[in-house]
Amino acid sequence: MNRLILKTFVFSLLGLCILVVAGFKLKKKELYGKWVYDSRKGDMYIYKKVDSLKTRGIVFERRGKMHERKNSGWCGTPPISYANYDGSWKVLNDSVVQVSTAYWGGKQSYQMVVKSVTDDTLMFRMENETFEDRSPR
Repeated sequence: MNRLILKTFVFSLLGLCILVVAGFKLKKKELYGKWVYDSRKGDMYIYKKVDSLKTRGIVFERRGKMHERKNSGWCGTPPISYANYDGSWKVLNDSVVQVSTAYWGGKQSYQMVVKSVTDDTLMFRMENETFEDRSPR
């Protein structure tokens, strides 16, 4: 009887370890909705889920459509004026989202490497950020 209990415990622990090692797996539906910028910790951006955007934020819609609410010009000194920019998004793998959107100076693309997403918090870092400037030279 003790061997059975020990075997059950060992296999349960092994299963738990496999789940922890497997790590985070992003699902599209977890991103749907409106997210507003909350804070930054090192290179991690933290966004909170909200009902409406009044400041900087992201709206993930179905079929890869999105909107970003961000600075409407190059100056970041308060008071900041915001504008909405249309874009697109696509999940590339278990934790990376490719984002393409406009900004006040042209087009921008980047990858969101998602560390975690819950019902109310999205945490990610940006990688491979590129800008295409539309201003005349």
